[in-house]
Amino acid sequence: MCIDAVDEEDDLDHNSYVESDEDMAMSDECPEGHMICSPCRGDLPEEKCTFGYSVRCTAGNLARSLSVEHAVESILVDCHYAENGCTENTAYYYHVKHRLMCPHAPCECPEPGCDLAGKRGELLDHLTAVAGHHKWPSTTFQYWVPFDLRIVEPGTHVLRCKNDGQLFLVS
Repeated sequence: MCIDAVDEEDDLDHNSYVESDEDMAMSDECPEGHMICSPCRGDLPEEKCTFGYSVRCTAGNLARSLSVEHAVESILVDCHYAENGCTENTAYYYHVKHRLMCPHAPCECPEPGCDLAGKRGELLDHLTAVAGHHKWPSTTFQYWVPFDLRIVEPGTHVLRCKNDGQLFLVS
């Protein structure tokens, strides 16, 4: 997974404490029709509706709203990295999780002071190629297949997984 810089106005903070994607799709409603997503319900005093525009809602108890949940599940969002080649359309409540795991997200060089941000293949070349910036040694491996890793000289060594292209740094 590549690390993506997150803007302050992004919605990652809101979704970061949600236990599962299904929690994000769940919605509650008071008898007056005020809506709230289930993860935010615990922030309400006594988990009761406190909304209202000109007058505070006194309807109180919240109940799950299946119609709103179905509506939210039908909202599909293009990936944030569509311009990098991602063609995924994910449910609205899942788009943040996808964004964090998207293989088309730009990868940033982990070396302090190095400002490269590019695709995973570009990062691999940047870290390991003879013409690359860092020229770190690398080893390709497969998950669940034993392999020898011989580190001859001190420094950083790049491991590239053949299964999914993930990069790991060993130092």
